Amino acid sequence: MYTSEEQGKIKELRERVQDIIKGDEELNDDSFLIRWLRARNLDLKKAEEMLRASMEWRQVNQVDGIIEREPVPEEVTSQAPIAWCGNTPEGIPIFLCLIGTHDMRKYVEFFGREKCERMNITNMEKIMRIIKKSGEEHGTKVTQFVEIMDFEG
Repeated sequence: MYTSEEQGKIKELRERVQDIIKGDEELNDDSFLIRWLRARNLDLKKAEEMLRASMEWRQVNQVDGIIEREPVPEEVTSQAPIAWCGNTPEGIPIFLCLIGTHDMRKYVEFFGREKCERMNITNMEKIMRIIKKSGEEHGTKVTQFVEIMDFEG
């Protein structure tokens, strides 16, 4: 699943960030750590910086539990431009984003920028849950998704 180089880098990254992942099985998992490494072309220093910055951002913005704490209003979800369409044979979720028919300006004007940002975080957390569930159902660790963007509608 991972190259020998990736396996070595995962081990090194795990050691470097033990202070923030210790005791959390999900954060300590190879599939979690590889995402940061791949995002930074296996550069350990950059991957560590990115992971630490993300974890700090999540804490400052109170992301954990946001789905339950700040549900997206029905009037927004019913017209949401993104929908889960199923999975690839490997269990990778496929999402369709109808960006061309989505009037984001209307939502920003009605709810305000900050509320729209919070709704976006909630939606991204929902996508992460779907990714995790898809992996569990397929007996693998899914670390990506496919997004089809329709700019016309």
